[in-house]
Amino acid sequence: MFDLIVDTSRTGARMGIFGEKFSEEIFETNARGESLLNVLENLLKKADVSLENVSRVLVLRGPGSFTGLRTGIAFCEGLCFTGKRKLFGVSTLAALTLYGSKESTAVILRARSGYWYFRDSANESSFFETEEHFWNTEKVQQCLANTKAKNVVVDSFAIAEIAFQPFFSEGKLKTILESEQGLLPFRTAFEWESPSLVQEANYIQPSYAEQ
Repeated sequence: MFDLIVDTSRTGARMGIFGEKFSEEIFETNARGESLLNVLENLLKKADVSLENVSRVLVLRGPGSFTGLRTGIAFCEGLCFTGKRKLFGVSTLAALTLYGSKESTAVILRARSGYWYFRDSANESSFFETEEHFWNTEKVQQCLANTKAKNVVVDSFAIAEIAFQPFFSEGKLKTILESEQGLLPFRTAFEWESPSLVQEANYIQPSYAEQ
């Protein structure tokens, strides 16, 4: 049996099929909610795997694009509605931490101009209790100055942010560009997340009406 991982929390749609000693991934940069089924069909064809042989689905719950999260979660809930496969959900920031190590990795993703999604499990007693934040640039700077992390997973906006450059260029933190990594490390999340047919988006960022 195979695992399916779906990520619509970042740009486009990323999907991967994984089995014992087997993996196949696909990334569609312009995918939208209505085209997710086409992306999945292309992946299954590329992997030569039937959807009937997929027993577990993992969806990344965000933070990220409001529309991307809603459509991705709804799509995965639909795949699992019949009960033929189990649905799992994981925070995008927690998943990205797995590109480094759970105990020594921070994550910075752009939320919008001047604001970032931030998670730093290196400064917490437990990976599973690590808080996730929507912070401005100055607050993230302060945390980077005091972090115990050795690695930081970043997107293209974070790695280009002038305010963060001293922490990256002086070798204090090893940068890992999220767009250059695959989905396979996320498979570890099946070990700690519990299956549920209903998954809630992890927005973190307040809506404009709430500010």
